[in-house]
Amino acid sequence: MKSFCVFILGLIVTVNFAIANEPEHKAASETMCSTEKDAKCDDKSHANEAHAPKSKNKDWTHKRLEQVAAVLPQPVADQSKADKPTVVKLTSPKFLSTVTGTDVKLEWTKSDNAKVYHIQVSRDAGFNNRQMYVANNNAVVETSFEVKNLEPNTKYFWRVAASNNDMKEGYTKSNFTSSAFTTK
Repeated sequence: MKSFCVFILGLIVTVNFAIANEPEHKAASETMCSTEKDAKCDDKSHANEAHAPKSKNKDWTHKRLEQVAAVLPQPVADQSKADKPTVVKLTSPKFLSTVTGTDVKLEWTKSDNAKVYHIQVSRDAGFNNRQMYVANNNAVVETSFEVKNLEPNTKYFWRVAASNNDMKEGYTKSNFTSSAFTTK
C-alpha cells in the first residue's frame, strides 16, 4: 500500500509540473515562426530552429547538446594508438629451421611507425632466464640483426618488437613476434 501511495504522489507531482510549465511552453511556441504559417522567417534568432526538422525529444536541441558537452567530459581520440607500430613478421630463418654455422643473420619485415626494433635471442623459450640470453638489443635500426658465436647443435628462440621510441606519454611498442631455429 505504501508503494502505491508513493506512485500516486509521484504521478500527481509530474502532472502538476507539466500543467505549471504549459503556459511557458505555449508562449515560447507562439513566438516561433512555423513553416506552415510563414514562407520566410523574419526573426533570425530562432529561424534555424523553426525550420529544422522537429525531433520527438524537444529537450535535445543543438543548443542543449552544446550545453551538455560543456559540462560533461567528451571522449578524445587516443593519439598514442594512432602511432603504435605494427607487429613485425619474422622472415629468416624460418620457424624451426636448422641453420649451418655459428653466425646467423635474423631478418624481419619493416613495421609502420617504428623507429627502432627490440630483438632478443635466448636458449630459454619463455625468455625468463636472463643468463640464457645470447642477445638483447632494444636499439636496432635495421630490419636485420646478426648473432655471432652461437653454440652448435643448440635450439635458439628469438623475438622482435617494433618501437616508436618517442619516450613520451604516447611511447608505444608492438607485441613481440617469436620464432625458433637450431644450429648445426
